[in-house]
Amino acid sequence: MDVYTVIGLAGFVAYLAGYALLQAGVIDGNAAAYPLINLTAASLVFVSLLQAFNLASALIQVSWILVSIFGLWRQGVARAAVGGTRSTGRPTNARPADAKTADQVLAS
Repeated sequence: MDVYTVIGLAGFVAYLAGYALLQAGVIDGNAAAYPLINLTAASLVFVSLLQAFNLASALIQVSWILVSIFGLWRQGVARAAVGGTRSTGRPTNARPADAKTADQVLAS
């Protein structure tokens, strides 16, 4: 197995692990952990395409990279607007009554 295949498989594992962690409630889809995992996974799979290029797969990976970067940027904007609160990446059901969601911050 060559290094590009190993890198691509690591990306595959990262995609599945991220989605499994999200579905199991271990990570929160609105925290930085999920887009970071997706960004890592897409980047790894994209690197693997340098050996055996496939346009459709490359476009999917670039799309995931861009969406993940946008999600991280959006979270940073929302966090800065509410005073720099940092998320642990773990889901929580408790939220202060006056806390705004990322959508509310961006809409204001």
